[in-house]
Amino acid sequence: ATITLPARPYSLPNPPGSPAVTKNSDTSHTVTWTGNYTSGSGATPWESVYVERWNSALGAWAQIATLPWSATSYTDTTTVADRQYTYRVRARNSTGYSTYATTGSTYTTPAAHTDLAWAKTTADVVLTWTRASTLAVATEVQESTDGGTNWTAKATVAAGTNTWSHVAPSTATTHRYRVRPTIS
Repeated sequence: ATITLPARPYSLPNPPGSPAVTKNSDTSHTVTWTGNYTSGSGATPWESVYVERWNSALGAWAQIATLPWSATSYTDTTTVADRQYTYRVRARNSTGYSTYATTGSTYTTPAAHTDLAWAKTTADVVLTWTRASTLAVATEVQESTDGGTNWTAKATVAAGTNTWSHVAPSTATTHRYRVRPTIS
């Protein structure tokens, strides 16, 4: 007697390995991963790879690319300044999807602070500014005592703070200040 058995179904694909993201510029990020498959056939093949991106402005994941099974990188050229991005990659075959492999977060250049102002209170100079970035950024305060040629970092102010006091600066020197957002 003979019996005919159908072909054994594939197993779910293995997830991509070693996901990473490299910032090329504010408008370009390259996502890489290693293939973790038995080629386009075998017990755990990959038929395609899906790349998704999390965007801090939207607070949600969105699929941005569907690639052939053999792909091991994707360059995202739709990013913008003042955002945090995280990427995740998964494989698919006829049985279903692998689990996700997720990169670490990457940040684009935060929006510059605005409305820098100062006030003198007794012997101190108090700086205030308005944070324009959508990111939780710290602020680096810099001072120049030579008219703006050379700048020295004076302090890093925690995210959420928009004021800093220069305690008793020298009255014999003209002081210039500037602030810039930094990713903490």
